[in-house]
Amino acid sequence: MANEKLPGVLAFQRGMIITDGIMKNIINFKGDLLPGETEKVYEADRIGSNVKVIRHGIRGTQKSKGNGDGVSNIQVTESAKTETYSKGVQVSFNINFLNLKELLFSCSDNDFRTKINVFMDKFLDSNELKEVCHRYARNILNGKWLWRNEILGNHYIEVFISGTEKPLVSCSGGHKSFNVGFTEEEHILAEAIYDKITIGDERALKIVAKINFGFTGAVEVYPSQNMLTDKPKGFARSLYKVNIQKNANQNGKEIDILHVGDAAIRDQKIGNAIRQIDTWYNMESPDDVEAEEAISVEPNGASIKYDKEFRNKKNDTRYCLLQISNFEPDKSLYDYKSDKRNYNNLVAFMLAVFMRGAVLSEKKGDE
Repeated sequence: MANEKLPGVLAFQRGMIITDGIMKNIINFKGDLLPGETEKVYEADRIGSNVKVIRHGIRGTQKSKGNGDGVSNIQVTESAKTETYSKGVQVSFNINFLNLKELLFSCSDNDFRTKINVFMDKFLDSNELKEVCHRYARNILNGKWLWRNEILGNHYIEVFISGTEKPLVSCSGGHKSFNVGFTEEEHILAEAIYDKITIGDERALKIVAKINFGFTGAVEVYPSQNMLTDKPKGFARSLYKVNIQKNANQNGKEIDILHVGDAAIRDQKIGNAIRQIDTWYNMESPDDVEAEEAISVEPNGASIKYDKEFRNKKNDTRYCLLQISNFEPDKSLYDYKSDKRNYNNLVAFMLAVFMRGAVLSEKKGDE
């Protein structure tokens, strides 16, 4: 009898381990003047201190009613700015990928567990998994994970793979679309990711982005922003920070500017950008054309940007899992092929869902 429901307990652990992206000043001088020197000695890309998050007052007008008088909206907010002698900002993080076969964390149905393991075995060495790895590599090298910081200036990405002599380098303007063939650098990084997912390669991956402003000065940069469910009155914005200072809980009335921590892009935000590889969400048949814009891999194709779910009952995670559990060669996603590509888009999507991690349990009454 075919399964019509998923197990009451079904969970996959996250397959990417990512650190926060720490933001540092790039400074353009070597140090104090040496004897006989009349100006600073410049040195390319000397990395300075962490970018500070400061808490300060601000007079805004965004919430004013526009009645002429009394338009000021005085608030306390947080900003992150480079030092006055900075020529740019560096953002760096480390990333690791877990073995695909280790991602099924819990399952209350042993038969279903066996079917998932068979599925993973079948596609461990596959074009589908290689396509996913190449798309991860593209999003790492194109700097999509910098989010709004991309607008600050020209940038380049360096990927350091332990055991290799030189880093992989990608400059501003790296491909964002998946309609373009992969570069040599993307092939090399994708292979390293694939080895981690399939055979547990222990080589470390460090990602470094360097953004050049084109001038020297204090420039506002953009770490992650915190969501506050109970925001104090008059408090505009809280930024994500590491190395939190002891005075971070002060209200700022005694001191006009407080250093409350160091700026960082949160690990989950970096991961969300790397996972923006799903261009298959609009496909209900193998010959449908892929979408131009990729969304982050989510079980139901949920997009915060568009505030909607793009996948439906013909191509969402539940549909695919039931196909896996009710394997029928003439109907299942195993044979959901297309002449337009050398991989199965539903299989690629499911492998990416497993790497994302998810709780996919289905209780009585759920659909």
